Amino acid sequence: MKFDWCPLSNEQMEFYRNLCPPNQFCILKTGKPLPGISSRLTSKCASTIFLASSGDADGKIYYLANLIRTDLNDPNGFAVDQMPFGFVIDTSMQALSGVLVQHGNWEGRTNYPPPAEWENVLSERLDTFKELTILPKADSGNISQLDCPTQKYAFSVIINKLSTVFLNRKTNN
Repeated sequence: MKFDWCPLSNEQMEFYRNLCPPNQFCILKTGKPLPGISSRLTSKCASTIFLASSGDADGKIYYLANLIRTDLNDPNGFAVDQMPFGFVIDTSMQALSGVLVQHGNWEGRTNYPPPAEWENVLSERLDTFKELTILPKADSGNISQLDCPTQKYAFSVIINKLSTVFLNRKTNN
């Protein structure tokens, strides 16, 4: 996996915080660029994103925006990939920059829909994304009700990476 760090302003973080309250998830069609993520990358992604946030006992809140990228040139055929972007906020210190996970290696991160579903995927039919287990069955809910293993794993990759960096940063200050 490759981790690309992206600086985020308070306004950019507030954008995500306003979309998804702590301990919730939601599916959103943005139709506009996402703060902190290059427009070159988002132009290759569906306007549908999966958002989640989760608090911990220490007061940190983790945020995830999982981009859905279609790839017509994948060597194995038409592919749908996930590209998680996340950040953490802690009231005791300034927020970290965001991190984008590229070339993730968890099961279900890349999905190869059958040719009969290509048009539905390209037109971003939510029911198709849900049938392919790219998105959860519900459009929103409490994070404890998240029923999509691949989204759970994407969120855990973000939390683990940010927790490690956050702990190192706190220890070194």
